[in-house]
Amino acid sequence: MNAKLIAPLAMCAALGGAYLLDDPLRAGVDSVVEGFTQWTPERIAGDPRAYLNACEEQTRSALEELEAHAIFLRQRRAHLETERQEAVRKTALGETALSELIALYREVEKGAAWPAVWRAQPLDAGALEAQVLALDREIQLNESLAERCEDGLVLVEQRDLSVSESKAEALVTLAEIGVQLEMLAIEELTALAALAELQLKVQSAAQVASAGPGGPLVDDLLTQARGDVRMAEFNAVLAGED
Repeated sequence: MNAKLIAPLAMCAALGGAYLLDDPLRAGVDSVVEGFTQWTPERIAGDPRAYLNACEEQTRSALEELEAHAIFLRQRRAHLETERQEAVRKTALGETALSELIALYREVEKGAAWPAVWRAQPLDAGALEAQVLALDREIQLNESLAERCEDGLVLVEQRDLSVSESKAEALVTLAEIGVQLEMLAIEELTALAALAELQLKVQSAAQVASAGPGGPLVDDLLTQARGDVRMAEFNAVLAGED
């Protein structure tokens, strides 16, 4: 059995980009990989089935981690999308209100009397200016929040794609491990058959050896030879009588 049945870093390959993008996941994988350093080529050759079983166990564990990661990403995506939509909604409301206040301020400045009335609320010049500045800051904050949410959604999509690819790779790895286990079972059966055949040969050789040089085989040949000579003599006697 080849010592390179499944590489010790198979799980890192299965996790792919998710390993690089997620610190907790990377820490868990590093711990597993450190455990695999115990599997030296000599140890693998001595017990390949145990090594394959360990690879299978760790790959299935990686799949569970990836699935948990995928669930987290789905939740994160939903949260970010909700936040983005709310920020966009607040930005639109703020821009509408800001436009109304600016228009009202210009109207009053043209000659209308103070206080100005905005949405049934009286505002003097100072209060109106403060309201304009507050709305402008709020709009900027909401626009910034929406942009950050969009950036976060892009990152989530990248991670989700990486996790999906890693899950597919992990399934391929499990399939490869299964094939290796089947091949190992076949090799074990073949080895057992060869051992049984060898045992029969050893037993046969032992039986012949135990018979010795004068064993049944030689004795049988001598008995047959004596019988042939006796029959020839008998036939000669009969021929002489004729």
